[in-house]
Amino acid sequence: MLKLISSPAGAHPSGLIGEDPRGRPGNLLPLLSQMAVGRVKDSVLKVFGNDYPTRDGTCVRDYIHVMDLAGGHLNALDALDNESTFANCEDQARYKGYNLGKGRGQSVLEIVEAMRTATGYNYKTEIVGRRLGDVPDLTADPALAEKELGFRAPQDLEIMCRDLWNWQSRNPEGYGETPKVNGTHGPKINGHSKSAVVNDSIGPASTLKGTEVTATAVVGESK
Repeated sequence: MLKLISSPAGAHPSGLIGEDPRGRPGNLLPLLSQMAVGRVKDSVLKVFGNDYPTRDGTCVRDYIHVMDLAGGHLNALDALDNESTFANCEDQARYKGYNLGKGRGQSVLEIVEAMRTATGYNYKTEIVGRRLGDVPDLTADPALAEKELGFRAPQDLEIMCRDLWNWQSRNPEGYGETPKVNGTHGPKINGHSKSAVVNDSIGPASTLKGTEVTATAVVGESK
C-alpha cells in the first residue's frame, strides 16, 4: 500500500508535540510560526510569484492536519487486515495507492492571512519572481481513501494554524535540550524532560485503538 501525502500541518492540540525543523524551515507554515516568535529574523516574507492561474495568483498546496494524517495511517493499517481491500487488484503484487489530503488547496496568501489571524503577528510580504520548479496547484484527490479506507480529514486551516501556534508559542526555541543529567542531554518538550513527558496523556486511549504494531512481518517477501 502506497500513501501519497499532502502537506502536513498543525501540531498535537496539547502543545507538547510539534514540528521543529533543523535550521531554517523549508516549508511555509513553520517558517511563518518561527517568524512570529522571532526565531526567524526575516522582517518580510518573500512570495514567489503572483501570476499563476490560481484564485489569487499564488501557488496552491493541499494542507492536512497532522492528526488527520495520523488517522489516515491508522485507517491504512486496519485495511491491511481486510482482504477485500485488495480483492480487485489485478497486479499479483496486490498493490494500491491512496491520496491522504483534504481535496482542497490553500494559496500562499491564504496561508499567510490564516497565520496572521492565529498569531496576531503582522506579516509583511514581498512578491518576487517565480521559483524554478514550482507548479501552480498541487491538490490531492482523497476520494479513493475515503471510500475504501474510511479516511476523513475534517480539521480545517484555522485549526491547523491554531494548533501550530499553540505549539510554537509554548516552545519558541523548539524542543531544545535539558540540562545535563548523569553527563547526558535529553530532549525537552514544552519545558519537560523526555522522561517527564512519557507519562503525560496526549489523548484518550480510545483514540489510539488499533495502534499497536509489531514489525515482525515482511511485506513483499520474495519467493
